[in-house]
Parts: sequence; C-alpha cells; structure tokens
Amino acid sequence: MPFRPYFDELITLTGAAAETIASMFEDFRKYKVHVHGMTQLLARLPTPVRLSLVQNASTLASTAGSQSAIAAITAEWGDNPSADRVATLDRFEHYISLTVRGRRVGPVRITGPHLDEVFADYARPRQAAALERAALAMAGAEPLDQLTNRATSQLDRVNRFLTQLTPTVQPAVRLQKKRYQ
Repeated sequence: MPFRPYFDELITLTGAAAETIASMFEDFRKYKVHVHGMTQLLARLPTPVRLSLVQNASTLASTAGSQSAIAAITAEWGDNPSADRVATLDRFEHYISLTVRGRRVGPVRITGPHLDEVFADYARPRQAAALERAALAMAGAEPLDQLTNRATSQLDRVNRFLTQLTPTVQPAVRLQKKRYQ
C-alpha cells in the first residue's frame, strides 16, 4: 500500500540539508512512498531536490503562474501544453500527469471543486460566529491573556520549586570592588 506524504512550502524544508533530502526522496520510491512536494517557485528549490523530484516524478502538476516558473514542468511534458497556455489557467484549474499502474497518463486538464458551488446548500453565514464560539468551547480554548497568566504562574511555581532545591553556597573569597579616584 503506498504512503503519500505531502510537503507544502518545500523551499522552507530543504534549506540546510538539500543533499540529504534529495537522497531521501530518491530512496522513498523503493518503499512505495510517493512524495508530493509543493512549491510556488520550483526554481528556488536547491538543485539536488528539484532534480530528484522531477526525475522520480510519478505525478507532476502545475497551475497558473509566470511562464518561466512553469516552464520546468511543461518541459517534462514536451511543452504540450506550453508554459504560456498553463500560465493563463483560471483559478482551480491545473494540468497534471500521473503514473497509473506503471504508465504515464497525461498531462490532463483538471478543474478543482468550487467550494461555494459544491457546498452552497450547507452555507450558513449568519451562524458563523456561533459556530466559532462552539468550536472554541469544544477545544477548551481560552483568551491569550488568560493563557499568558497561567503560563506565568506555572513558571513562577517552577522557579520557586527550583530555588528550594538549590543549595545556597557562600563564596569562599569575597571580591571587593576597587575604588577608582
């Protein structure tokens, strides 16, 4: 059974250990781990990570953006569709290629759900405030000032406890301040 980790904002994750992460991504395939790395600008990823993701790509997807940012993905598709065509996609539209039963499928154009249409019958905008209050109550959330006061009180208790455990040591030699006149 494949496992699918999703890494959003991949640029942030790859900063200090690009070679290690690239190696990990390459090794994941043999364990049926299908990495989904998401970034707004592929070119900003460290080269080893970018090459690893594109080389082992069982899924590639792109949506609207600058032509230069999209070109690396559309090049993998033989520029069909072209970067200029993908760059002009509407919101929630993507091109994607997938590997299905060992065969590459696509790129195909897909349109994501428009939530305001799909869930329009369930919308209750006038009840949003009550729903938020109920969610906060169920989560046991408290205002920030109360949480801060509790944390300060707990810190004070820990400090008092540690002070009681710490023996007071008198210095063997007292340092005297020199008086400069």
